[in-house]
Amino acid sequence: MEMLYAALLGIGIFCAGWGVAFFVSLIYAPVQLDAASQSEIAELLGQVALPDNVLADHLRRLLAQVSDNAKKVLRFVVLYERIESSEIMIAGLSWEVTHNALRECEAATLIKADHETVEGFAPIHAIARLRSFYYVRQENRETLKRLLYYEQQKAG
Repeated sequence: MEMLYAALLGIGIFCAGWGVAFFVSLIYAPVQLDAASQSEIAELLGQVALPDNVLADHLRRLLAQVSDNAKKVLRFVVLYERIESSEIMIAGLSWEVTHNALRECEAATLIKADHETVEGFAPIHAIARLRSFYYVRQENRETLKRLLYYEQQKAG
């Protein structure tokens, strides 16, 4: 009988030791894992942000090449997937200034243009047969939007 009590006592002490170790590790392990995880997350975020930083630097250089009117037009165009030139109306800018700003942005490769012919016009009206649509490339849109509106907030 004493042998049975000794065996049960040994098993009880063993289980209690494992229980204490389990609860200590339950408290201590998350702290260790969190510190390791945070450093790994910071490293991975740095790697993920690198292409965006390169793109942002490239877009900043392109934005430095265009006028303030072109930036106003670009702020408007970047909000749309694709917009027809006749729909681009910005307060304070005439049609001619807006058109020149669009060409300036297109020359700086900040926007792209698609030109479509409209059916039903006589060949004499060749210019009237074209409809122009402008858009910012999808891979540039979010970064460019962030740069344009951050610059506007910083200036204002």
